[in-house]
Amino acid sequence: MKLQPRFLLIFALLLFVLACNTTHIKPPEPSNINYIEPAKPTSCVTIPIVLDLKAISKDLNALYLEKYYTDDSYDNNDKDNLKVTVIKSAPLHISSIGNHVFVTAPMRIEGSYRINKKVLGMNVTYDQGFKFNLTVDVQTLPVFDKNWNLKLNSKSNIRWEDLPNFEVAGLQIDFPKMFGKIIQGQVDKITTQLDQELTNTVDLRKVVNDGWKQAIQPIGIDVETNSWLIIRPKQVFYTQLEGFDSLAKFNLGLYSVIEIVSGYKPLADTSSVLPYLYQTNKLDDKINLMLNIQISFDQINQTIQQQLIGKSIKLESKEYNLDILDAKVFGNTDKILIGVNVTGKVKRGVLAKKIKGIVYFEGTPVYNIQKQTISVKNFELNIQTKDVLLKSASWLANSKLFKNSIESKLEFSIAKELKDAIKIANEAVNKQYGKKLQINGVINQITPTDIFVTPNAVRVNIKAVGKIGLKLNGF
Repeated sequence: MKLQPRFLLIFALLLFVLACNTTHIKPPEPSNINYIEPAKPTSCVTIPIVLDLKAISKDLNALYLEKYYTDDSYDNNDKDNLKVTVIKSAPLHISSIGNHVFVTAPMRIEGSYRINKKVLGMNVTYDQGFKFNLTVDVQTLPVFDKNWNLKLNSKSNIRWEDLPNFEVAGLQIDFPKMFGKIIQGQVDKITTQLDQELTNTVDLRKVVNDGWKQAIQPIGIDVETNSWLIIRPKQVFYTQLEGFDSLAKFNLGLYSVIEIVSGYKPLADTSSVLPYLYQTNKLDDKINLMLNIQISFDQINQTIQQQLIGKSIKLESKEYNLDILDAKVFGNTDKILIGVNVTGKVKRGVLAKKIKGIVYFEGTPVYNIQKQTISVKNFELNIQTKDVLLKSASWLANSKLFKNSIESKLEFSIAKELKDAIKIANEAVNKQYGKKLQINGVINQITPTDIFVTPNAVRVNIKAVGKIGLKLNGF
């Protein structure tokens, strides 16, 4: 049996209606709305750490009010026959030049030496007392281990002064030669004590930990736009000490992802434990501040419904009339999916057949740097819709005017959002936050990096290049 052309047309239209007819534009399946956010570059936020060596000297002088060391036994230290008390004769002084720290500690040594000798065949023992002054010069190169502990490998040197003068068995005693090694051993013990006390005084882990908890919290920038600055540290480095007499300075470098987000408060960084600390010769002071601009699908849908609903679309042939009843946009993996509910008529001679259904297009969002707009490229009928239309209404599947009419409405300006983001960024890097945190910086360049689709919006990552410094008062 041979089918009439008119029946074929009716049958094709019926297929189209059965395939596309629905009263609601459906979003994609939940499995199709997952996304991976593009990786963000890290930047170095510098934190200057200044050590007040006068204050440290004061603390150590208070700890050692009178004495550094006492050895009241002749029989210890391999029975050295020596008793020694090391007395602080003047306040110790700490200074720094270059990357070294110097400690000067004036001391008075008081003690006695047990002398054994034979007199008329008899063993005679007596104590020879002595006292003299010396100055211990300590030099050290401070470093930190990966666990933030200060390590000092100090070397000490003795400057002998007003040495005692006495004889044993008629021989003049060369005190430095005879007792220098023993006294040096005592001084080394004192130096080790000083190293330990300096280490306890300069507790970098504790100092940084207090400020760290504040630095990784989201910092409110702008109430009107609900904008927040968030620092997510990944690695921490420190530079060598730079000494200037009573002050010593070094820099911590927090290599972090730094971004400003608007419209919601981001979660705080969960890395409450300090990362390992490593030394570096130089910190990169250039920062990449990531700005986050987004257009929600609610905003997009509001715009396209104003532009599309109730509009008629002209197609290539006058035989086709098409009206748009509804349109909605969704995220679909890395693409934008738009469903368009259409109705119309196909006119052939005296006959007119109605068509009604939902047509789905999809495309990839792109950022136009000159126009500062988000538009769509590779905008085509989605594969399921195209398969149906090619079987039932190929004229619609092949209509460039239909596709172009929809595509032309999918261009959205983010000029205002970009301007606001730049303004907020400059404000964010030049601001006092609370009593402790001060940020100073400058933004030199703005560059878009990534555009991607989330379940609720189209987002553009903007990289703001500049310099930034972080000061935590009390460091």
